[in-house]
Amino acid sequence: MGREDSGAQLPRLGRAFTCYLPDARGHARTAYDAASGLALDDLVADPAAFVDDLGFDTFDLVGFSMGGATATAYAVEHPARLRSLVLVGTATEREPRTSVIRHLADVGGSSVRTRRGPGPLPDATTPSRATAGGDG
Repeated sequence: MGREDSGAQLPRLGRAFTCYLPDARGHARTAYDAASGLALDDLVADPAAFVDDLGFDTFDLVGFSMGGATATAYAVEHPARLRSLVLVGTATEREPRTSVIRHLADVGGSSVRTRRGPGPLPDATTPSRATAGGDG
């Protein structure tokens, strides 16, 4: 999954860095016990073991989405190991998906104003339609 999420950036990053793209537990084909859930301590222990196995004293860490929460927790526990920390698409809340769902429910009843081509925005009472991928 990391290669899919970061595919566009890898050629440029690869010029200056050796990139490793481990998937977190429960992502792609990784194994985890669904009954136990995803504990942040376990998610942080995984990259710690990964970089230890690779023999890195220090390294640059990028965290995307939930991986950003993991990277932040890793940085708090092991600040001396990081040369840099980059967070992408990361929420500061422990359960960001819950806040997104709550936000979507809050705005779900309101009209969305969109612009399709030149001209003024439609009136707020004009129903609009959003489509995935933007082709509508």
